[in-house]
Amino acid sequence: MGRLRRLLGSKYLWVALLVAAVGALVWQAIVAPAGVTDPTATNAKLSHGAVVLDSGLLVFREGLEAVLVLAAVTASFTGARGSLRRPVAVGSAVALAASIGTWFLAIAVIGALGGPGLDVQA
Repeated sequence: MGRLRRLLGSKYLWVALLVAAVGALVWQAIVAPAGVTDPTATNAKLSHGAVVLDSGLLVFREGLEAVLVLAAVTASFTGARGSLRRPVAVGSAVALAASIGTWFLAIAVIGALGGPGLDVQA
């Protein structure tokens, strides 16, 4: 357990993961100059792995953007402004719950209309 904790606390591991993620994003930008390929297009000849990678990178980018925005907002909450952290955390939790609820609502509406509800992606 101690070795795993040291490994997860290692800066080298996080740098390697960051380099791998940035490398995947750069690779995607190089091979798809017109943007991210639509995995639902009938003329798209994508393997299952490519669709999973594209979807995963999309979710990763959006999540990273959210984390960066929250980090920028909360960076100044030191000293007397430390009491502002809790409302921002509560707002973030409410936003996450609203996002999940909206996804379930969208799937229900698409399913009720006869569409492929399970094909809706991030």
